[in-house]
Amino acid sequence: MERYTASVIKDGILIHGSMSSIPIRKGMFIVFDTDFSSARIDDFDNYKIEKKFKSLEGQNKIHIFENTLDFIENDYVDIYYDEYEFFGYSKVIEKSGNFFRGQKFLLEKRLNLEDKDTILEVSEINEDGSIDLEVLQKGGYPDIPEENLYFISDDGSKILIDYFYRKVSNKNFQSNLIKNIVHGDNFIVITLLNDLPNDLKSGTIITNKYLLKTTSDLSQIKKHKEFFYIINNKLPYLNLPYPDIEDEVAAKMLEDIFFKIDNKLASLEQEIKKLSNK
Repeated sequence: MERYTASVIKDGILIHGSMSSIPIRKGMFIVFDTDFSSARIDDFDNYKIEKKFKSLEGQNKIHIFENTLDFIENDYVDIYYDEYEFFGYSKVIEKSGNFFRGQKFLLEKRLNLEDKDTILEVSEINEDGSIDLEVLQKGGYPDIPEENLYFISDDGSKILIDYFYRKVSNKNFQSNLIKNIVHGDNFIVITLLNDLPNDLKSGTIITNKYLLKTTSDLSQIKKHKEFFYIINNKLPYLNLPYPDIEDEVAAKMLEDIFFKIDNKLASLEQEIKKLSNK
């Protein structure tokens, strides 16, 4: 029998894998590998997973403040984040070094998204020694840069300006892959395959999966990334799945089914005896 993986969450059973590669239909059963607990598939649908995160040490770790089972290793995810664009400046607060027309300045601390730097150029040297600047390129940043960040030229000259930014309307996104997940009491830490943009502090992680809906009782079934099998048939009694493939797994399932039937018959016999003695 083919094995797949799934997790039981509060909304149903979350499938880890593509539905196009898993032959699931309504009325089938899934049976978990470890204890043969089962659930009938009554319906299934797309399941969008969207969680806010904070970035951690390094450039590829994020922190979600919820011990969610929605994500697993090797999930493909999209990382969405805001972008702030350099909009302009009002004055030069401080400067040091030599200055000339056409001289270009970049932020001393690189904060840009995808190498999109803010580039300033000296457009005028005034008689009193002050300088005028032209914005050649408005850089994009994952967060508003801290105050007192200097712009520096190739020769080491520095300027400190009173700058301001605006939030870009469209969010940026990055496709990524989950390499590892560490579960805590009320959080998870996800390690991503690819680095996040420099200085990214927060954002949203999104992925899409399939959710199986069932009327079977899942209250006692606790599963996380566990193997399961798909069973087409069911017994007319007790609504239990009945494997139609004769192999080692099917034999173990049948043994478990007969055990459940035997327990049910024993329970019924006890009830009959109680009623007979009244």
